[in-house]
Amino acid sequence: MITIFLKLSDDCVKDTLKKLFRDFSVSVVNDASVADFILSDDSDKFVLNNIHYFYKPLNFFSLIDVIKSSSFYYIGNAKFFSNRKCIINGDDKITLTNIENAILLQLLKAKDKGVSALSLVEVIFKKNTESNLKSLSTHIYNLKKKLEVVVGKNKNIVSVNSMYKLDF
Repeated sequence: MITIFLKLSDDCVKDTLKKLFRDFSVSVVNDASVADFILSDDSDKFVLNNIHYFYKPLNFFSLIDVIKSSSFYYIGNAKFFSNRKCIINGDDKITLTNIENAILLQLLKAKDKGVSALSLVEVIFKKNTESNLKSLSTHIYNLKKKLEVVVGKNKNIVSVNSMYKLDF
C-alpha cells in the first residue's frame, strides 16, 4: 500500500483541496486497473495517463483542470463533454451553443427531479423576463433536435408539470 502524506501551510489551499476531493469525488486507489487517471513520476516531471506532463512541483490546480476538461456525462450511449460543449456518439459529434450546454448541464444535474423553466431562466440568463422564457423554449427546441441526432430518440427532453426533464 502506498501512503501519501501532505503537509500544507496555506489554509486556503487546504480548504480548496478538501473541497475538490469532496465535490469531485476524488479518491486514491492502489490498483492501476481500477484507476481512471494514472499519475506517475518521471524524474523532473509528473505524467498523467502518458499524455499530460506537469513539471515539479506539481500544481494541483493544473491537474484538476486537466481532469475536469476530460470528464464527461453519459447520455444513453453518447458522451457529453460540458467543458468542450459537445456530444459524441461514435462518429457523430454535435457542437452545442453556450446556452444549450448550460441547459443540458442543469438538466443532468437535476436528474429525475427536473428543472422548472423559471429556474433555468434564472441560472442561464440571470434575469427572469418574458422574452427570456420564450428564448429558453427556442434553445430547448434546438437542443432536442441536436440530441435526437446523437441519441436517436426524439422525445429526449420532456416537460411535465412545467418541469423540464431528460428522458432517455
